[in-house]
Amino acid sequence: MGLGYPGWGGMDGNHSHISDSADKVGIGGYMNWLLKFIPEDKRLMIELGMRIVSSLDTAEERKDAVDYGIAMLADGKVSVPEWARFGKKLGILRGRH
Repeated sequence: MGLGYPGWGGMDGNHSHISDSADKVGIGGYMNWLLKFIPEDKRLMIELGMRIVSSLDTAEERKDAVDYGIAMLADGKVSVPEWARFGKKLGILRGRH
């Protein structure tokens, strides 16, 4: 029983997609091993984050997106324009923001 997304193993234990995302951010086999020790609900959130940032090509792009996300969430609330800018920085949202 996966999450219903192509290539996304999720709850059925098929995590072959992790290595693709992990390799892209430079953590490969170590991350696959480490994820085995994390509770499933937390592991799925980490996998989602890895899939999102896998579209970012450089360490600078990843750092910029993370820094913006941390600042954006500082007060615990996110406006629609902030969310749109964050999505654009992650490379998952297109359009003018």
